[in-house]
Amino acid sequence: MAGNVIAGSGTIGTVSLNAAGAIIENTGTLTGSGVTLVSNAGNVGASGNAINTAASTLSVTSAGNAYISNNGTVSLTGSNITVGSGDTLSLATTSGNINIAGNVGSGSSISNIILSAASAITETTGTLTAANITLSSGSGDIGTNGAAVTTAASNLSINSGGNAYVSNAGTVSLTSGSAASGDTFSLVTTNSGNIAVAGNVTATSGTIALNAAGAITETTGTLTSGTVNLTSGSGNIGANGNAINTAASNFSINSNGSAYISNNGSVTLTGSNFNVGSGDILSIATTSGSIAVDGNVGSGSIGSIILNAANAITETTGTLTATNITLTSGTGDIGAIGAAINTGTANLSVTSAGNTYISNNASIVLTGSTIAVGSGDTLSLATTSGNIGINGNVGGSSSIGTIALNAANAIIEVSGTLTATNVNLASGTSSIGSSGSGNAINTAATNLSVNSGTNAYVSNAGSTSLTSSSAGSATYLI
Repeated sequence: MAGNVIAGSGTIGTVSLNAAGAIIENTGTLTGSGVTLVSNAGNVGASGNAINTAASTLSVTSAGNAYISNNGTVSLTGSNITVGSGDTLSLATTSGNINIAGNVGSGSSISNIILSAASAITETTGTLTAANITLSSGSGDIGTNGAAVTTAASNLSINSGGNAYVSNAGTVSLTSGSAASGDTFSLVTTNSGNIAVAGNVTATSGTIALNAAGAITETTGTLTSGTVNLTSGSGNIGANGNAINTAASNFSINSNGSAYISNNGSVTLTGSNFNVGSGDILSIATTSGSIAVDGNVGSGSIGSIILNAANAITETTGTLTATNITLTSGTGDIGAIGAAINTGTANLSVTSAGNTYISNNASIVLTGSTIAVGSGDTLSLATTSGNIGINGNVGGSSSIGTIALNAANAIIEVSGTLTATNVNLASGTSSIGSSGSGNAINTAATNLSVNSGTNAYVSNAGSTSLTSSSAGSATYLI
């Protein structure tokens, strides 16, 4: 093509080119309301030398690659728009939108679909099908909430000047992704498909929502946004030793299996409920910053909740609920006076660089080889109902300031010793320890305070001052 081809006046009329070989362009533009391009034995255009069109509708069938640049908004139409096996379909607009109005690509035999719109990419019907799909919009959205762009790809790259909403049929690797500041990046998979994060995805101050029918995994990259929402329908989110890397201020996680997340910076756990599969693990760590609990996390069927904060763990509302809970803070407190971390667990392990304040809503056992807080600091555990059971050493040396255990019912011990400068024990309606060899609460304290609803049996290693004592029956210091 060595000149302009114009059908009618303005954009009235149709331009149809059907070549036995290839369609190439030296100069000019194909202008019409509709443009149909067919090459039977070669390419349509070339990389770096696209066919220039000015059309409202475009239909392309190529035996090889197809490269087209349209001036203005254009709809891809036809029962099927396709290129050769292993080849590329590339469509760009110098202005306007790209609207998908038919199936584009016929299977994984097509290598690449590349759509680059100056404004938005929308879809009225059809599916983009290729091994690799690249979508980019300059100043508009890719898809809309409720009308996502439908793809069937092995690899997806999605970069939007606004929001991005894409639904992929089957498992897909997300090689790169972005949405505009404050906007939403949403990727959903159907047909039991997994999402593999294989590059950086960014929605600064906005939301990244990944909803996989299967699992969510990561090989490389970080999800960076104000809020990250992760959902897996039939698999894990991340893996032990290979967590999903995020840089978010707020989280919401719902997994049918386990979930492992590593966040760069402080994060707030938000949402009506965080959940993982029955008997599974929810593990959240920060490489810097704190973890703030701001909603219910877990349920009674969850196996373990593991929170490991580089700094502190705080709570504004909600309860951590699982069979086992492990809390670790690197340079700050866990909870605070008057704002304890609310838990609903049978087993608790705590390691804090500062103070720790926990309130549990049932009987609980302190487990682990050593449960410790910072030098001179306080470990406070209360139950609103039930017992406190000691099944491991609590405190590693007298450098710990205070261990305060306040049980609504009894305090019992299976093994271990409470070691701190001050040990304060209180039981509401039952005993502290019990009579008989090895049944007393073992302590190593300089100062003891013991207040029991009935009897109290305590055995201290070394000299101690009994600063206060009360019991419904008697106090026995052994």
